[in-house]
Formats: sequence, C-alpha cells, structure tokens
Amino acid sequence: MISKTSIKYLTDEKGEKIAVQIPIQVWENFLADYTHLLQYQYLKNGLQEAFQEWEDIKAGKKTAISLNDFLNAD
Repeated sequence: MISKTSIKYLTDEKGEKIAVQIPIQVWENFLADYTHLLQYQYLKNGLQEAFQEWEDIKAGKKTAISLNDFLNAD
C-alpha cells in the first residue's frame, strides 16, 4: 500500500500535475505485479484461443491433427 506522504507530484508553472514520484520499492512492486498480470493475460488469451479452436474442430470448421503430427511439425 502506498502512503499518501510517499507520493510526490511534480507540477508545471501553472500548478498542474505533470508527473509523479514514488519510492523505488513501490515501483518495483508495481512492476512485479504488472508482469504477473501480463503473464496471466497471455495465458488466459491462449486458453481462450485453444477452447475456441476445439469448438471449431467439433463443429467441423477446422481439422484436428494428431499429437504426433503436432510435435513433429516444423
């Protein structure tokens, strides 16, 4: 959790916020969480595509290949 006192705002000459400074540990935690989120999204998308492909195979819209053919494909 970020303490409001650890956040620093940079402002322009009009006093409008233009940037934020946060402690490096907060940034590193954010990057770790963001990386995990991207990995989760990648896995989720892959599974959704696989299930859709399976539905297409069952509906006769695509042809299934054997595991052996899949593993030996270039």
